[in-house]
Amino acid sequence: MYIRSIHIYGFGKYHDFCLDLKPGFNVIEGMNEAGKSTLLAFIKAVLFGFENRRSPAMRYEPLEGGSFGGNLLLVDEGGAEYQIERTGKRTSLGSVRVTMPDGTEHGDEILAALLAGMSPTFYANIFAFGLTELSYLTTLTQEEVTSYLYHAGTNLSLPTLKKTWHEEQERLFKRRGAQPSLNQLLTQLEEIEQQIESLQRENEYYNDWLAKREELDHEINQLEKQMVLLSNEQKQWLKSKEAYALQKEWKVCQEQASQLPLVDSFPENGVRRLEDIEQRILTASVELEETRQRLDKLIIERDAIILDPRIEQLQIEWVGEQKDRWQQKRERLEIIEKEVAWLDRELQRAIQQLGLEWTEQRLRQFDVSLSKKEIIRDHRRRMEPLQAGLQAIAELLQTKQAELEAYRQQADQVREQVSALRSEQQLVELEARLTACQRLLLEIETIKQQEAWLNLQLSDAQRSSTVIGPNRLLIFLVLIGLLGTVAITIVNAPFSWIALISLAIALIASAAIYVTSIRKGPPQQATDHPLQKEAHALQKKRIETERRLSRLVDSLGAGFDLSSLQQALIEVKEQREHRLKQTDKLVWLEELLEQLERERQQLNDRQQTLLKQQEQEQAEWQALLDEDGLSERLSPDGVLEVLALVEQSQQLLLKRDREQEIQVSLQAEWQGFHDKMSAVWQQIELPDQPDDPLRMLVELKQVMTREKQRAEAKEILEKESEAEHARLQMKERFLEKLREQRLDLLRSISVTDSESFRRLYRQMKEREQLEERMRMLELTMDTADVDERIKKRIDEYPLDYIEQQANRYATKGAEAQMRLKQLADERGQYTNRLRQLEHGEQLSQLKQQRQECLTAAQTEAKRWITLRLANRLLAQTQESYEARKQPQVLREASALFSEMTAARYQRVLSPIGEERLLVEREDGLRMEPQYLSRGAREQLFLCLRFGLIKESSKTSRPPIILDDIFVNFDDNRKRAALDCLHRFTSEHQILYFTCQQRAGQMVDELNLSCHHARLE
Repeated sequence: MYIRSIHIYGFGKYHDFCLDLKPGFNVIEGMNEAGKSTLLAFIKAVLFGFENRRSPAMRYEPLEGGSFGGNLLLVDEGGAEYQIERTGKRTSLGSVRVTMPDGTEHGDEILAALLAGMSPTFYANIFAFGLTELSYLTTLTQEEVTSYLYHAGTNLSLPTLKKTWHEEQERLFKRRGAQPSLNQLLTQLEEIEQQIESLQRENEYYNDWLAKREELDHEINQLEKQMVLLSNEQKQWLKSKEAYALQKEWKVCQEQASQLPLVDSFPENGVRRLEDIEQRILTASVELEETRQRLDKLIIERDAIILDPRIEQLQIEWVGEQKDRWQQKRERLEIIEKEVAWLDRELQRAIQQLGLEWTEQRLRQFDVSLSKKEIIRDHRRRMEPLQAGLQAIAELLQTKQAELEAYRQQADQVREQVSALRSEQQLVELEARLTACQRLLLEIETIKQQEAWLNLQLSDAQRSSTVIGPNRLLIFLVLIGLLGTVAITIVNAPFSWIALISLAIALIASAAIYVTSIRKGPPQQATDHPLQKEAHALQKKRIETERRLSRLVDSLGAGFDLSSLQQALIEVKEQREHRLKQTDKLVWLEELLEQLERERQQLNDRQQTLLKQQEQEQAEWQALLDEDGLSERLSPDGVLEVLALVEQSQQLLLKRDREQEIQVSLQAEWQGFHDKMSAVWQQIELPDQPDDPLRMLVELKQVMTREKQRAEAKEILEKESEAEHARLQMKERFLEKLREQRLDLLRSISVTDSESFRRLYRQMKEREQLEERMRMLELTMDTADVDERIKKRIDEYPLDYIEQQANRYATKGAEAQMRLKQLADERGQYTNRLRQLEHGEQLSQLKQQRQECLTAAQTEAKRWITLRLANRLLAQTQESYEARKQPQVLREASALFSEMTAARYQRVLSPIGEERLLVEREDGLRMEPQYLSRGAREQLFLCLRFGLIKESSKTSRPPIILDDIFVNFDDNRKRAALDCLHRFTSEHQILYFTCQQRAGQMVDELNLSCHHARLE
């Protein structure tokens, strides 16, 4: 499955973006921030859903707004197209719509089926990844991936099992150990043996009886072996007795078979073939006689038919064709006569419609050529624009007049409104006085704050008997002056309340700075009170400012209130803006009225010009009508209608003339046909000649048809007799061939008649049955283990002797059994004596303990040997299993990694039962991936992904998307990686995003077929 095209409605930086792709290898180049990663994220989002809204950076909602989402056009292996569209309207994952090849639409369930149930995490880590995912093994630790990497067909944890067995082995036995159970049992057993030997040396008869019992044991063993030999010999004679009858029957069968003739080869299915040939000979003889009888009957019927030679000379096909042709000609003659009468009536009606002055002669001479029609149409084309233009100009003049009246009324209304407003100079003066009042108010407020602060400082100075240094006071006063200047400047701004707040904050900050400076400065005695003088100066300044403000308020009128100063200032500014807008509107209306007046005058001039052109065209039209003798009242359309009627009348006249000529020709042909048919009728001497030539033609055809049927019947009989004669000859040849086949079959076994053939077949079958019985007897004897020695005995000895020998060996066996019983009893006596000697309680207990220790030691030793052998086998199995039974993914990755690194690393493996990876170098050293260089590690992880892609492609083959993953590869390994990647193009589409032009050049250098695209 591959992506044919991408259409993004809105996704990240993309808006209404389209990109066409090809199957196989696609290299998509783009500089940094060209949108490669965004395009990769879009493909994953359409296939598996958008990111959660809690991750807006990964969700890629459109930066320019608009519709969120897009669609992919997928093509499967069969060429069927599926359009997958996902938009972020309802849920966070988005709404998906899958359009099937037949046009039906489905949802998520069909998309999941197309992706073979693949999860988004698996796809993002294996099929669509960048350099970040490639650099770490942690992206390959999901459960779906580890099932491919670390499970090589076994569910056992071999390292755990090996460790468990080793620990258990150590608990059983350990060299030079004292705690293991087997070590303790061996030590205990050694101590018991020493005690038993010490007690047994005390009894002088013990060793002699023990030696005697051992001699008896040896004799018993020898007797048991002899009994085995006797038993075997008895069995051989019993087998000879049982096989005696079989061997004798085999001899009889062999003798009977030798008396029958030996047939080296007999035809396969010979008897059945002989019977079949004889049956076919009989059937062919009967059919040959029937064929002769049919041939004689056909010859008699053929000779009975006699034909008339005069009628044979005529051609019945010609007669049939003449009937149809002349029937059509008579019908056509009747039609033409009616057509001529109708055309004549229609022509007279058309002439009456044109007028009394029109005749057939004038119709023939009147000009209705295309040039004449084109002159009339040209005049109509010139007149129509003139009339339409005059009408349009009249309508435009009426429209312009209405517009002039409307705009004049609107201009008069605007003039009245402007005259009712104050003049611009009055509004400017009023705004200046209001602004001055606002500035003085602010200045008064500032002075009051300064006075309050100075009074506060003066009180503090008097209480602390300190005075402010002249330098600090000077700095403070300068700061206050600067703040006041800035505040006065800000007051002129439209937002004066912001300026007042800013001034208050500045004053508070200044006071804080000054207080801090006083606390830091050295104290001095207050002698001349300079703050007092400053306070008197500020008071004087405040009174002067209040007087100026009072004079300004008086100039504004008796009803003016300082509390509405700000509102008044806003109203004055609005009045100025309103007057300016009305003035601009009045100027625009006056200019528009002048323009409309000019346009009306231009329309009047154009109207006069068109009227003159219309009078000139009307004069030319009148001259054209006089030339053709037409009525002066006719318009161009009327003249064209007259021309059409004249042309129609001319066509009727011409058609009537042609039909009259055809009528005369057909009448002459009909008379000639009548004369010809009369001559034919008299030639063949038929009675009762009819007047209608078609009637004569029909009757003549009936006579000829009857004669033709008799001729055809005779010809059929002739052909049937010839065919029957050919069949007769063929059946004779077939019968002769069957007789030759029967003779060949008899000669194949050198016989001359069928009975000898059948008798030889029966003898052959009897011999085969005897040989089969001999083989069955041989098989039975082989099954009963009858060898050649037994067969030889059967041939040499009679049955009675064989039975005697079997009985003799049975008697010897019974005697040996009795001797064995006697020896066993004697041995039992010696054993009892030894037990009596060993009756001592201490010795018995020691032997009991020795037996118990020995049994326990044997059990533990068997367990220890089993564990030791199992550990060795487990180690060998693990080593062999890791070499041969690695997962298919790791085998694929090993081959690719070895090729990519020029055989520096031989294979990649996973120890059985462990979820970790090892890399085996060419010298056999194994290491974990973290000890490789960054480039080699990324190449390893890339090969693992290639192996996973190949393994998972058995169920689904989605596109492979790679985002600049070869950054840390050198040129040689990059070429090898590109070559490995290109092999997947037979089953997968590959999208390789890169910002390096060198990568695309390297693809071309390797002659790899690919499709290049570029993102701007």
